[in-house]
Amino acid sequence: MTNLRTTDVLINALSDLNDLLAASETTIELTIVGSMAIYLNGLDINRMTEDIDYIDYYASNEFIQMTKSIAQKYDLPSDWINSRAKDIEPLPSEIQKNLKLDNRFSNMTLKYIDIDTAIQMKVYAYYIRGLEKDLSDLKTLTPNTSQLTKGVEYIQTQIIHHHGKSQFNKDEAEINELLEFLKNELN
Repeated sequence: MTNLRTTDVLINALSDLNDLLAASETTIELTIVGSMAIYLNGLDINRMTEDIDYIDYYASNEFIQMTKSIAQKYDLPSDWINSRAKDIEPLPSEIQKNLKLDNRFSNMTLKYIDIDTAIQMKVYAYYIRGLEKDLSDLKTLTPNTSQLTKGVEYIQTQIIHHHGKSQFNKDEAEINELLEFLKNELN
């Protein structure tokens, strides 16, 4: 990694990706989720992030080869831009309606989730993974109680979708404890 902030490195990598797409006369549209979406919303990520998560795009072999060559140039992981988040379902109900647009690149349209959606997804991620990076991102997002409550409702949606109402009933006390913890930790 260079001495640049990782978000700056990733923007430079996206710029190089755009140049390669332009040279091959290809255009793409990516919907960005995760920490890079927080950055695109104008918030300063106070931790290192080395990847960009996207949904709603099927990567061609040509795209994958482009991203691998850029990874080598910037000493990034080979999956510095990836679709791992595509498996999250259901996505928050308002995601498509609330997407924002970044048009800085000629051959790559970046859509990205808004802050409310990012909070929902980060609350869920913290519930599932319990990782410090998700809590750090939530601190950056500075959610209010209403936004945290929507995040907890998203957890409920996920559990019921994947495991049924009876599993949610078993997990409800733990989820309520999480909400109280987040209120205390983030406010």
